[in-house]
Amino acid sequence: TMGGSLVLLPVIFMLYSEFGSTNLLVLTTSLDSFLTAERQTLLGWGMLAVFTVKIPLMPVHLWLPEAHVAAPTAGSVLL
Repeated sequence: TMGGSLVLLPVIFMLYSEFGSTNLLVLTTSLDSFLTAERQTLLGWGMLAVFTVKIPLMPVHLWLPEAHVAAPTAGSVLL
C-alpha cells in the first residue's frame, strides 16, 4: 500500500501543475487547460495502478490478510 501511495503522489502533482488545484469540481469544469492524450493515458494508468493496490483487488490484495492478522479487533472490522 505504501508503493501505491508513492505512485499517487506524482499523479497528484501532475494534476496540480496542469490545473492549479486538486479540487474535483475545478478539474471537471476547467476549460483553461487541456490534457494531451499522452498525459491522459499516463494519469489514467497511474490512477489505475494506485487504486488497484489501495482498494484490495486481485491479484494485488496480498497486504489485506496480513493487515487483518496484525490489526486489533476493532481495526480488523474496519478493514
